[in-house]
Amino acid sequence: MELIHYTLIGIDDVGTDVKKFTFKPINTKLHFEPGQFINLHFLGENNTPSELFRQYTIASSNNNENIELVIKLGKNFTVKLWEAKVGTQFGLSGPYGEVLDFNHQTILISGGVGISPVLSLLNSKSSFEQDMVLFNCNRTLDSIPCGDKINDLIKTKFKQNLKVINVLSREKDNELNINHETGYINSNMIKKHVPNYENYNFFVCGSSRFGTGVRKIFEELKIDQSKIKMEVWG
Repeated sequence: MELIHYTLIGIDDVGTDVKKFTFKPINTKLHFEPGQFINLHFLGENNTPSELFRQYTIASSNNNENIELVIKLGKNFTVKLWEAKVGTQFGLSGPYGEVLDFNHQTILISGGVGISPVLSLLNSKSSFEQDMVLFNCNRTLDSIPCGDKINDLIKTKFKQNLKVINVLSREKDNELNINHETGYINSNMIKKHVPNYENYNFFVCGSSRFGTGVRKIFEELKIDQSKIKMEVWG
């Protein structure tokens, strides 16, 4: 396994127990497409890879040499990552995962830090030729990872052909003045916001539990499996 060495140059809080880690290549740059993921390795003696690594989907633009990863605090690996200091060296391997085709009308469904591939897509593109709809699923408005960044991208680059619906499971209807739904994503929400959903492809990214719930929605809507791409973990 060939590792590309990167230096941690930035750590930013971007949500509830969520941080964005920015890595700069020491020599060679890793080339990837939006939707792909890497293995992030802690390094041992002589900069050899330790057995401690995790897979993360890239959130940054593929036009930028730096790699950004949006990560939620969990156990083991992330606990150690939370203790890492700027200047620490890491090893990255990859990229892995198929290159996704976003040149067709697509409904994007993300759960929590599953927003990472969507962020990479938004950061990499200057515009969309086809209509895109994002259902961004989180608990509350404040817990949306990189929520300010998403809003900035919509205002500056994607005023057309991108519709965003925040699906918030723990907010009340009368508390927000944004385009949102309360509760958990369901088939009626998709029908309401995308009446011609049969003409769209679907891309889903989130936890395995989140993915299981979305699969049931696709069964209700009788979506052809060939139109569905899913990236789940856990």
